[in-house]
Amino acid sequence: MTPRYLFIGFISFIFTVIFVAFITFLVYQVQSSTQGVFEGLEDKLYETRMLYSPSCFAYHDDVSGRTYSGIIDLNKVNDVTVRKCLPLVKNSERAIRIELVYKTKDGITKAIGTTTSNFEKVNRQKIISHNYQVIVKDNGPGELIFTHII
Repeated sequence: MTPRYLFIGFISFIFTVIFVAFITFLVYQVQSSTQGVFEGLEDKLYETRMLYSPSCFAYHDDVSGRTYSGIIDLNKVNDVTVRKCLPLVKNSERAIRIELVYKTKDGITKAIGTTTSNFEKVNRQKIISHNYQVIVKDNGPGELIFTHII
Protein backbone atom coordinates (compact mmCIF):
# COMPACT_ATOMS: atom_id res chain seq x y z
CA MET A 1 0.00 0.00 0.00
CA THR A 2 1.14 3.45 -0.76
CA PRO A 3 1.31 6.17 1.89
CA ARG A 4 -1.48 8.01 0.12
CA TYR A 5 -3.96 5.14 0.66
CA LEU A 6 -2.84 4.77 4.27
CA PHE A 7 -3.44 8.48 4.83
CA ILE A 8 -6.93 8.33 3.26
CA GLY A 9 -7.77 5.21 5.33
CA PHE A 10 -6.57 6.92 8.51
CA ILE A 11 -8.60 10.09 7.80
CA SER A 12 -11.71 7.96 7.03
CA PHE A 13 -11.26 6.11 10.31
CA ILE A 14 -10.94 9.37 12.27
CA PHE A 15 -14.09 10.82 10.65
CA THR A 16 -16.00 7.60 11.37
CA VAL A 17 -14.98 7.68 15.05
CA ILE A 18 -15.96 11.37 15.34
CA PHE A 19 -19.28 10.72 13.59
CA VAL A 20 -20.14 7.76 15.88
CA ALA A 21 -19.16 9.77 18.97
CA PHE A 22 -21.34 12.69 17.81
CA ILE A 23 -24.37 10.43 17.17
CA THR A 24 -23.88 8.76 20.58
CA PHE A 25 -23.72 12.18 22.23
CA LEU A 26 -26.93 13.31 20.48
CA VAL A 27 -28.82 10.17 21.49
CA TYR A 28 -27.70 10.61 25.10
CA GLN A 29 -28.79 14.27 25.12
CA VAL A 30 -32.23 13.49 23.71
CA GLN A 31 -32.74 10.64 26.18
CA SER A 32 -31.69 12.70 29.21
CA SER A 33 -33.79 15.71 28.18
CA THR A 34 -37.00 13.66 27.84
CA GLN A 35 -36.45 11.84 31.11
CA GLY A 36 -37.69 14.79 33.20
CA VAL A 37 -40.78 15.30 31.04
CA PHE A 38 -42.66 12.37 32.55
CA GLU A 39 -41.44 12.85 36.10
CA GLY A 40 -44.36 14.06 38.19
CA LEU A 41 -46.93 13.28 35.50
CA GLU A 42 -48.64 10.61 37.61
CA ASP A 43 -48.84 13.06 40.53
CA LYS A 44 -50.50 15.69 38.36
CA LEU A 45 -52.97 13.16 36.98
CA TYR A 46 -54.06 12.15 40.50
CA GLU A 47 -54.38 15.80 41.54
CA THR A 48 -56.35 16.75 38.45
CA ARG A 49 -58.75 13.88 39.04
CA MET A 50 -59.28 14.92 42.67
CA LEU A 51 -59.88 18.58 41.72
CA TYR A 52 -62.08 18.22 38.65
CA SER A 53 -63.95 14.92 38.86
CA PRO A 54 -67.53 15.10 40.20
CA SER A 55 -66.97 11.78 41.97
CA CYS A 56 -63.99 13.27 43.83
CA PHE A 57 -63.69 16.72 45.51
CA ALA A 58 -65.30 18.96 42.87
CA TYR A 59 -68.71 20.37 43.72
CA HIS A 60 -71.47 18.83 41.61
CA ASP A 61 -74.89 20.52 41.46
CA ASP A 62 -77.51 17.78 41.20
CA VAL A 63 -80.20 20.19 39.98
CA SER A 64 -78.29 21.55 36.99
CA GLY A 65 -76.06 18.50 36.53
CA ARG A 66 -73.06 20.80 36.33
CA THR A 67 -69.69 20.17 37.97
CA TYR A 68 -67.87 23.28 39.20
CA SER A 69 -64.13 22.75 38.85
CA GLY A 70 -62.08 24.62 41.40
CA ILE A 71 -64.94 24.63 43.91
CA ILE A 72 -64.43 21.98 46.58
CA ASP A 73 -67.34 20.21 48.25
CA LEU A 74 -66.29 20.04 51.90
CA ASN A 75 -68.39 16.92 52.48
CA LYS A 76 -66.29 15.01 49.94
CA VAL A 77 -62.90 15.63 51.57
CA ASN A 78 -62.65 12.34 53.47
CA ASP A 79 -61.05 8.90 53.42
CA VAL A 80 -63.93 7.27 51.56
CA THR A 81 -63.69 9.69 48.63
CA VAL A 82 -59.90 9.36 48.47
CA ARG A 83 -60.06 5.56 48.38
CA LYS A 84 -62.72 5.73 45.67
CA CYS A 85 -60.89 8.27 43.50
CA LEU A 86 -57.27 7.16 43.77
CA PRO A 87 -56.57 3.77 42.24
CA LEU A 88 -53.61 3.01 44.49
CA VAL A 89 -52.73 -0.59 45.22
CA LYS A 90 -52.78 -1.48 48.93
CA ASN A 91 -49.05 -2.28 49.08
CA SER A 92 -48.10 0.52 46.71
CA GLU A 93 -44.81 2.38 46.94
CA ARG A 94 -46.76 5.63 46.56
CA ALA A 95 -48.79 7.41 49.21
CA ILE A 96 -50.68 10.72 49.24
CA ARG A 97 -51.69 13.12 51.98
CA ILE A 98 -54.34 15.72 51.11
CA GLU A 99 -54.93 18.76 53.30
CA LEU A 100 -57.52 21.50 52.79
CA VAL A 101 -56.98 24.80 54.59
CA TYR A 102 -59.84 27.27 54.20
CA LYS A 103 -61.63 30.22 55.77
CA THR A 104 -65.20 29.88 56.99
CA LYS A 105 -67.83 32.56 56.43
CA ASP A 106 -66.95 33.86 59.90
CA GLY A 107 -63.30 34.32 58.87
CA ILE A 108 -62.04 31.40 60.97
CA THR A 109 -59.24 29.36 59.38
CA LYS A 110 -59.85 25.62 59.45
CA ALA A 111 -57.89 22.64 58.18
CA ILE A 112 -59.02 19.12 57.35
CA GLY A 113 -57.05 16.35 55.78
CA THR A 114 -56.88 12.75 54.78
CA THR A 115 -54.25 10.27 53.68
CA THR A 116 -54.08 7.06 51.75
CA SER A 117 -54.06 3.99 54.01
CA ASN A 118 -50.38 3.26 53.34
CA PHE A 119 -49.11 6.78 54.15
CA GLU A 120 -47.22 5.80 57.30
CA LYS A 121 -45.84 2.56 55.81
CA VAL A 122 -44.29 3.87 52.60
CA ASN A 123 -40.53 4.19 52.34
CA ARG A 124 -39.94 7.95 52.17
CA GLN A 125 -37.53 8.23 49.27
CA LYS A 126 -39.00 11.32 47.62
CA ILE A 127 -41.58 13.81 48.86
CA ILE A 128 -43.35 16.12 46.39
CA SER A 129 -45.89 18.76 47.40
CA HIS A 130 -48.26 20.80 45.20
CA ASN A 131 -50.62 23.56 46.34
CA TYR A 132 -53.80 24.70 44.60
CA GLN A 133 -55.89 27.78 45.31
CA VAL A 134 -59.55 26.71 45.49
CA ILE A 135 -62.93 27.90 46.70
CA VAL A 136 -64.71 25.85 49.34
CA LYS A 137 -68.46 25.62 48.70
CA ASP A 138 -70.51 27.64 51.24
CA ASN A 139 -67.32 29.03 52.79
CA GLY A 140 -64.58 30.95 51.06
CA PRO A 141 -61.10 30.72 49.59
CA GLY A 142 -58.84 27.87 50.49
CA GLU A 143 -55.73 25.97 49.61
CA LEU A 144 -55.63 22.28 48.72
CA ILE A 145 -52.23 20.72 49.44
CA PHE A 146 -51.21 17.38 47.94
CA THR A 147 -48.15 15.67 49.41
CA HIS A 148 -46.93 12.67 47.43
CA ILE A 149 -44.48 10.18 48.86
CA ILE A 150 -42.83 8.06 46.24
